[in-house]
Amino acid sequence: MEALAVVGLVRNIVQFVDFSAKLISKSTELYESSEGALQENIDTETATNHLILLNSNLKDAATSTGDRVLETLCQSCIAAAKELLAALDKIKSKGENGRRESMRKALLSVWNKKDIEKLERRLAKIKEELNLHIVVDIRKQVSQFKLEQSRSLEDLSQTAKEIIDAIVQKQDVFREDHCEIIQRGLPNAAEAVFNSFERQHDPQCLPNTRVDILNEIREWADERHERHIFWLSGFAGTGKSTIARTIAREYYEQERLGASFFFSRGGGDVGHARKFVSSIALQLAYKSSFLRSCVCKAIEEHSGITSQALRDQWNQLVLRPLSKLNNTTYPSPLILVVDALDECDGDDDVKRILQLFSEAGSLKTVQLRIFVTSRPEIPIRHGFYHVPGAKHQDYILHNISPSIVDHDITIYFEYNFRIIRQERSLAGDWPGQQDIKCLVRNAGGLFIWAATAYRYISDGRYPARRLSTILQEGGSFTAPEKQLNKIYITVLKGSIDQDDDDQEAEELYDMLKVILGSLVILYSSLSTVSLAGLLHIPEVEVYQTLERLHAILDVPREQGGSVRLHHPSFRDFLLDKQRCSDENFWVDEKKAHGTLANNCIQFMSGKLRKDICGLHAPGALAKELKRDRIELYLPAELQYACQYWVQHFQKSEARLHDNGQIHIFLRQHLLHWFETLSLIGKISDGVTMVGTLESMLTVSGSINILCSSDLRLM
Repeated sequence: MEALAVVGLVRNIVQFVDFSAKLISKSTELYESSEGALQENIDTETATNHLILLNSNLKDAATSTGDRVLETLCQSCIAAAKELLAALDKIKSKGENGRRESMRKALLSVWNKKDIEKLERRLAKIKEELNLHIVVDIRKQVSQFKLEQSRSLEDLSQTAKEIIDAIVQKQDVFREDHCEIIQRGLPNAAEAVFNSFERQHDPQCLPNTRVDILNEIREWADERHERHIFWLSGFAGTGKSTIARTIAREYYEQERLGASFFFSRGGGDVGHARKFVSSIALQLAYKSSFLRSCVCKAIEEHSGITSQALRDQWNQLVLRPLSKLNNTTYPSPLILVVDALDECDGDDDVKRILQLFSEAGSLKTVQLRIFVTSRPEIPIRHGFYHVPGAKHQDYILHNISPSIVDHDITIYFEYNFRIIRQERSLAGDWPGQQDIKCLVRNAGGLFIWAATAYRYISDGRYPARRLSTILQEGGSFTAPEKQLNKIYITVLKGSIDQDDDDQEAEELYDMLKVILGSLVILYSSLSTVSLAGLLHIPEVEVYQTLERLHAILDVPREQGGSVRLHHPSFRDFLLDKQRCSDENFWVDEKKAHGTLANNCIQFMSGKLRKDICGLHAPGALAKELKRDRIELYLPAELQYACQYWVQHFQKSEARLHDNGQIHIFLRQHLLHWFETLSLIGKISDGVTMVGTLESMLTVSGSINILCSSDLRLM
C-alpha cells in the first residue's frame, strides 16, 4: 500500500465530509469556496462546482490504495455527493440560484427534513469510521516480530521513528472548523480555570478579611493607567491563592474576567507551561464570536502554532486577536488572573511568561490587566527585573502589618469554629477567646497553618482533644515555617493508631511513606483506586491510610475523585530532610521517583497488549469509544503510567542499560505503548519521551539511541 496514496485519499474524504456537512448545516457559519477562500454565504452554482471538484478527487483516488476500508468509505462519499448534486440541480432548475445565508433552507425546498438529517448522520458516520480506521491501522506499520527481535536499544531507533511518523502523517489530515477548531486545535488545561469542577471547594476570602489588599487590587484593575501587571508575592501559606480566587470570582461575575490559569506543581497540565497560552486563548475565544473567529483564523494560518515557542503562541493566539477588538467592545479593562506562577515547572518558561506579560501593554483598543501571584522566588524576581517599573505594581503579602493579618486569621478561626460547634453540638463559648488567641499566635501569619489546624481539629471524633494537642505542640513562639513543620508532624503522627503494636506501626509507617512519597511527586493527580493499582497496594489499605489525613490531603469520598494536597507547602516539607526531621515521614525524592518508575513499567508490562481497546472491527462512534472503551480498557492509572514513566525514571537519575528493565519493556511493548498514547491523544508526548531516553542512554560510552535528533512531530 502506497503511503502517499492512503494519506491523499483520507484527506479527500475529510474535505468532502467537512464541506458537505457545512453545506447542509443549520448554522450560517463560513463556507469554503472553490478557491479555498472563506465566505459568509454561498450561491448554488459555486456549491455545485466545488462539490463536483471534490467528487472528482474522490473518484480518482478511490482504487489507488489497496485499502478496502478506505475505498468503501470513499464510495459512500461518492454516493452522498451524487445525492447532493442531484438536489442542487433541482434547486437550480427552480430558478433559485442566488446567494444564500443557509443552503439548508434551499435544500428543504426539494428534500424533507428527515432526508437532510439522515445525510448528516451518514456524513458523521463516515468521518468517525475513518478516524477509527486510522487508529486501528497504526498497528500495521511495524511488525511486533521486528520489535521482539531487536537485540539492543539502538535497534529500536528507526522502528520508533517509523511508527510515530506514520501516526502523525495520518492524523494530520483532519481539520475542524470554528468551535471544533477551537476545541481540537487548542490544547486545554481544563483544571486551570479558577472555577473548574476540581477547584469548586477551594476557599475565597471571608467577609471583612483582606480588605486593604483587595481594595488596592480593585483600584488597579478598574482605573486607566500603564501599570498593566499586578504582582502579589508572598511566602508559602500567606493566602495568595485565596485572594486570586476572590478576584477571579468578582470579575467573572462582572463579565470582565478574560481568563484564569491556576498553576499547581504535580497537577498534570497545570504544572507546566505547555498548555498555558492555548488555555488562555481558548477562554478568550469564548468571550465573543469575534474573538473566536480571530483565534480560529490564527490556528488555520499558523499550522502547528500550539507546538511553537511561547512567544509565537502568545502573539498569534492572544495579542493579535485582542488587538483587533474595537475600543467599545470592552471599555473597561479585561482581567487575566494567573495564580502560583512559581508552581510552573521550568525557570526559563516562567521568565518567558513574564516577558510576554510585559508586551501586553502594547494593546491599544483594549486594556489587558494581568494579576499574578507567586512566591518571591529567584526566577520570578529576575523576570520582573526586566519588566519596566512603570508597567507593574507590586504588593508583598508577608509585609502586611502582623496585627492586620492576625485580625483576619482570628475571623477565620471564629467563622470555622462556629461551624464545628453547630455540627458537634459543642458549648456556645467553645473554644474560648484565649485558645483562639493562642492559635492565631501559633499561625505566625500563615493562613495555611490556620487552615491545617482547623481541618485537623474538625476531622477528629473529639475536636476538643485535637485542639488541646495543637495547643500543646505549638509551645513557645517560633518562626512561621517551623510552626508549619510542627503541625504537619502532628497531623502525620495522629494518623498512626497508638494501639498498634510495634510491627503494625512499622508497617503503617512504611506504607504511609510509599503512598505519600508517590502523591507528592505525581505529575498528575490520581484517585485512591488508581493510586492503589499503580502501587500494587489493595485499594482499601490506601484509603484507610489516607482517611486520617484530611487536614493535609483532599481525599474525595466518591470513587474516582483525585487525591490532592491542600497546599504545596506540604510537598516542600515532606521532601526536605531539614524540615521533616522525623525519618518515618521524610521522603527521599530520587528514591521515590525510582520506585514509581518501576511500578509504572511493571504495570504497563502487565496491561499493554495488541489492540488493547478491541478496535479490530470499527463501527462504533468515536465518542462512544472514548466513553465506553477508553475508560474500560485504559484506566487512569494505565494512562498515567504511559504518559509519565520516563519523567519519573529521569528524576531518579538511574542509568539505562541493554537488556535492563526498560530495554525489555520497549522490546516487548514499544508498539503497544505508542498505540495507547495515540488512543489517549498523547502521541506527541511519546516523541518527547523517546528523545529524553536517548539523551539519558549510554551504550559503549556514547549517547545516541531510540530516536534521531531530527525527529519532528508537527
